[in-house]
Amino acid sequence: MFLRRQVMIEFHADDYGLYRAQSRLILDCIENGRVSGISLMPNSPHLGECMEMLAGALKNHQRKQTESASAGDPYAGIKLTVHLNFVEGRALSGPSVLTDKDGIFRISFPKLLFVSWFSPLRAEYKAALEREISAQIHACLPYFGSRPLRLDGHCHYQMVPVFFDAMMDVYRREGLSVSYIRIPYEEMSIYKKHGKNFEHDKKINLVKVFLLNRLTARAERKYPDWFRDHPRVPFAGVRLSGSMTKHNVDLILQDFETLSGSSPAGWGEMLFHPGAVLEPGDKRALTSKDDYAFLTSPLRAEEAEALKRQ
Repeated sequence: MFLRRQVMIEFHADDYGLYRAQSRLILDCIENGRVSGISLMPNSPHLGECMEMLAGALKNHQRKQTESASAGDPYAGIKLTVHLNFVEGRALSGPSVLTDKDGIFRISFPKLLFVSWFSPLRAEYKAALEREISAQIHACLPYFGSRPLRLDGHCHYQMVPVFFDAMMDVYRREGLSVSYIRIPYEEMSIYKKHGKNFEHDKKINLVKVFLLNRLTARAERKYPDWFRDHPRVPFAGVRLSGSMTKHNVDLILQDFETLSGSSPAGWGEMLFHPGAVLEPGDKRALTSKDDYAFLTSPLRAEEAEALKRQ
């Protein structure tokens, strides 16, 4: 079970606001578990009503504030992040090279990598990314009030070079106040000593960690000023992506806590996906096959249980 510790770890749940029923499962992890941060799905038609649910839940349970917030902030007590989403659903900025003719996202991570380095159409893709990133940020701005923005990406798309460049250009050009960008760099040392003890282990996650760590190095080289002013926050959630179960988290938690406490940031982010999509209508509405497999997996319930207080 999770123990109360002095070092701050943000237990973070992605994909809030995708659907009402799915978001209620995340709310349960806020009310009865360790979730202290959530990422908002900007292009979901259900986001507004899900944010009303969140405000009501936080008010009813009188959660202790964990960050500086203005008086009357309905979301005091929970950290909010814009979950830039180019995988699931419809683009807010309309059809483009990132979507099909109906505006449904059809751009893969490998395709954006190719565009980043080899395609003569990089400028066209970057312009489309900038339009949609701006639209998604502005869809979430009303929920932040006086808080600075925090940004991350669905399936970590924010780390693809052309996407990272577009995101940084939008934030600078529009003069947005951004305090945090998720950098999913993982220290493999916290996993190595546990060898084959992880359950539901997927070796493809090793490839993901390697790639995202390399993309982090590229971002740090290109944007040294950002990383100087915003020390990289220790992160866990890719090596065990999809299987952040109680058993697996217990194996790494102490080492992750030590890593977080000794980092310049002084805290760490541990990522979970406790919001299962269970309603038949919601399942049918999913537009990404990969998201369907991930979000309907029984492991979503196991991750939710890992976050519950015991």
